[in-house]
Amino acid sequence: MNLTLRQYLKKNDMKVSEGSLHNQKEQQNLLSKLIQACHKGMQIGFNAGDSADLFLDKTGGTLTSFDINRHNYVDVGNKYINLKYPEKHTLIKGDSTIVLPQQKVDKYEYIYIDGGHTFNVADQDIKNCKRFSTPKTIVIIDDYVSKKDWIKGYNKSVIKAVENNKDFVSTGQKDFGPGRGIIWGHYQH
Repeated sequence: MNLTLRQYLKKNDMKVSEGSLHNQKEQQNLLSKLIQACHKGMQIGFNAGDSADLFLDKTGGTLTSFDINRHNYVDVGNKYINLKYPEKHTLIKGDSTIVLPQQKVDKYEYIYIDGGHTFNVADQDIKNCKRFSTPKTIVIIDDYVSKKDWIKGYNKSVIKAVENNKDFVSTGQKDFGPGRGIIWGHYQH
């Protein structure tokens, strides 16, 4: 594939309207480091495919993504990912709070949670992902910001959901700027 994901989306007249990882180098570098020894991953929130592109590029492994499919660029981003990484990616469309509990249990080395930002959705995503983990699975939750003056409205529900899930044990957190941050750790088993 000679085009980047952004070039491919632009060529297909797609304008990404929600958050994106493509221009967040510091966050990309930390995510790459966190998953460097992993090969099999799962993510909630595919959006345009930026995180999928990063994860598949850095691990050389496989990735299963879940996305509610509210944007026309989801299918275009998925087509790009499937062309660039044949047979390495699976996209499951639907509301994660409904489709995750319906999935056959499979274990992943890393789980990236970046789905809905309401408390109920974030809380359910964190709870529902536990059954796909082992004690060694690294769990990364996006949009968790600790610096008070950088917290945006959409961060508040994610922060509350993380704090509500006692099975999630944090081993690190990093803020990247206003509204941008991640927290990572594992589930207690």
